[in-house]
Amino acid sequence: MQRAEDVSGAVRHMKKSGALWIVICAFAVGIILLIIGGSIKDSDDDVEIPDAHVYSSENFDAYKSNLANNIKATCRKIIGGGDVVVLLDFSSSGQIVYAQNSNVSSDGDRREEYVIVGNGSNAQALYIGQSFPSLSGIGVVCPSSTPHELREKISGLLSATYGIPLTRIYVI
Repeated sequence: MQRAEDVSGAVRHMKKSGALWIVICAFAVGIILLIIGGSIKDSDDDVEIPDAHVYSSENFDAYKSNLANNIKATCRKIIGGGDVVVLLDFSSSGQIVYAQNSNVSSDGDRREEYVIVGNGSNAQALYIGQSFPSLSGIGVVCPSSTPHELREKISGLLSATYGIPLTRIYVI
């Protein structure tokens, strides 16, 4: 019974000081925010995952062209100018890349798992993009006056720069 008297005393005190209206308004605003917040869609429902099998060949063509132009410019600087032709070979068609979380267990084992979005039958791994195919070979055609020593230097530079074995680089 004492608590009921304490509560009624607190309400009378708030009436006298004018704070009761502030408490009632704050309560009403809280209820309104709960109603509005419940009607807003969860942002996870709107996640759109692109088709993982779509590959942008324009991006890859620009990548190949830029790579060939960089190699050509480097070779021209080494040999001191002249017409240089660059041929590139790629080993694979690239890989589809999905977002992953890495977890380390208490016993030190590292475990990676895909980030999944959606629920139930709509659950899918989060698609990031597709990696470009890896460069596996380079052919360079230099002017006929290019000394053999410079051709070897070009091969060594390309091998070191692009991580390709010397057996996969041919400078003629």
